[in-house]
Amino acid sequence: MSHGRAVGEGLPKRLVIVPDSGLHLLPFDALKDETGKYVLESSVVTYAPSATVLHLLRQSRRPPSVRLTFLGVGGVIHPQPRTVRGHSQRSQNHH
Repeated sequence: MSHGRAVGEGLPKRLVIVPDSGLHLLPFDALKDETGKYVLESSVVTYAPSATVLHLLRQSRRPPSVRLTFLGVGGVIHPQPRTVRGHSQRSQNHH
């Protein structure tokens, strides 16, 4: 006899973290779970600054036709232009 999959089985767990005080500095998603895997590998981790904010966000409704996408990039190091005798190469090319 075959047993069906439970509702939600196979989907990543959702973990909402509302850290307090110094726990804001702890990367919970980098901790390991009971199986030795990083929490980030087995769960969708969401942070909320406070329980009040979490409650308000859960109560707010978006129109169903709105699709939100976001790409965030941080810590990008941009190369500096080479300088020739005190002038950047860019400024010499434009003169």
